Formats: sequence, C-alpha cells, structure tokens
Amino acid sequence: MNAHVVPSADLGGGAASASSIMTAGDIVRRLYQCDQLSRRTFDFLREAGVSVEAMVLPDPVMCARVQVEADGTFEFSPGGGKALIFLQTDPDGYPIDLIALRERGGRLASWLGAAAVLGDALPLLGLPTMVHATPLEWLRAGRSGIVIIDDRKAASLLSDYGGRLMVEDDRQRRELELRLTRKPPQIVVRSPKAENWFPPTRAKPKTSAEVPYA
Repeated sequence: MNAHVVPSADLGGGAASASSIMTAGDIVRRLYQCDQLSRRTFDFLREAGVSVEAMVLPDPVMCARVQVEADGTFEFSPGGGKALIFLQTDPDGYPIDLIALRERGGRLASWLGAAAVLGDALPLLGLPTMVHATPLEWLRAGRSGIVIIDDRKAASLLSDYGGRLMVEDDRQRRELELRLTRKPPQIVVRSPKAENWFPPTRAKPKTSAEVPYA
C-alpha cells in the first residue's frame, strides 16, 4: 500500500518527527486502536436518524479523545475532548487519513492533514455529488456525498474531478460558491520608474588595509 509522510502525528497519538512514514495499514490500525461507540453515543445517533449500517459500513465509526490544533489538524490526546473518528480513503479506496468530529461544536479536523472532504467526492455515474452542511446530515444519508473539511483543498480537489455538486437550498449554494472560489494572488503592473529596484552602488575607495601588497 502507499506510504504517506506524517508531519505531526504517530501511531501512539502524540507528535512525531517530520520524517515519520505512515502507510495505509498504519492508518487503519490507528483507527482500530480507538474506542468503540458507547451505548450513549449509539443511542444518540439512532435517535438522530442515523442507521446502524451507517455506523459500521464501510468502516466502523470509532471514538477517541483529541486535541484540535489551529491549523485544522488534530492529535490523539487522553486529556482532549471526545470525538467520533472516521476513516477517509482516496478515490482508489486507499486509506489516507482519519477525521475527527468533535462532540462539542461539531468541528471536523484531519489527523494527517491529507483529507479535503469527509466522504466520497467522486461523481457516481454522472450524478452530482451531494454536499452536506453538517456531518450528522451526511451520516443520516448513509455516508453518501461529502462534508467539506478544508475549503482550499476541497476547491482544488472538486475542480479536478470536474463533477457537479448538489446542495439543499439556495442559501447553501451561495455559501458554498464563496467557500470554494479561489482568490487569485495580488497582481501589480510594473512601473517603468521601478525598473531598478535597488539604487546603484558606488564603489568605495580602497583603504590602505585593502590594497594588496605589490
């Protein structure tokens, strides 16, 4: 299976060296090191309209305590907040990341920083890909469609796939268009007067100490 460079996590759940190597098998093993859903969480999801199949297929939803960082990644931490943990794969089915859904706030975070979306973004039989506003809606839909994790990465990913997206209403459509529109870098026109960016240097007279011996 493909190997992945891990910038800030290891199998033990803490920070690791930037040279650490993560394979698809390592990611799956880390998923199964997490806890199974508690009865309380299971009952909550069922009452919220999530089917049992959506909790276990294609991979089980697990639980762990995590610490979410400012850059949108997370680390496994015994002192962190409770979160649901999902396995994310690439279009070929290879595991590439773990996604955490915090119990409080509903924020999504990526373990390795590799995933742009939660779910399968590939268009199916030419049909538009459903973009869910929340992870709970995604679970209710049997994990069909996607939830966006990183706007910038998702804009690039979804543009490359070239498929259509579907949303629930006009409000979500407008919001999604803003989130996925990539702003170009600032471009300036060079002024003829600014052809030389630095002033010309003047040669300094040599001192006696700089004059080589004859």
